Amino acid sequence: MGGMQRVILVLGAAAIASELASCSKTENGAPQAAVASDPVAALKAVMAKAKASVDAEPDWTVPPGGFQTKWSRSKATLAETYAMDVQKTQSLVSPYVGSVEFSCNERLNEAESEGDAKSQPLTIENSYACRAALAHQDGKWVFKEMKCAGGTPAADWIFIPSGDGGAHGRCRRAIESATQLVRLG
Repeated sequence: MGGMQRVILVLGAAAIASELASCSKTENGAPQAAVASDPVAALKAVMAKAKASVDAEPDWTVPPGGFQTKWSRSKATLAETYAMDVQKTQSLVSPYVGSVEFSCNERLNEAESEGDAKSQPLTIENSYACRAALAHQDGKWVFKEMKCAGGTPAADWIFIPSGDGGAHGRCRRAIESATQLVRLG
């Protein structure tokens, strides 16, 4: 093999190695956690990362506005337990679909001032029954949608948009971002 062919071969191998290394990162460069090639294990890993993310999030303090007449502070959490279902499909694009049913919980308070909201205990509790739909595509779970019901007063099932600022919106964003961190190995 001539010198030029060796250089091309080495450059080609370096390009392939670089491409493979980039496959283990998310679009923003964060490393992905590889799990066994089991989509059920991968979905469990997504939920574990989502729970850790929501639980680590600081309390939110919100001023009065819109339908809210007082200052409030809230903390969202994902329940420890959840029910999930993974089904094999005939699709080449999404060979598996998954659904997860879980509780997104919120503890909050209401106060006349920001200082009071930050210092008073979280005494009001809401629990939302939520369902997240995901599809398995290109070796990872992709978030599709989330609906929740419950709270005070109890509500029917509603679609949760990505910009929702409530507890269920925080739970949605945690699941959505966790799908970027878990990839089948």
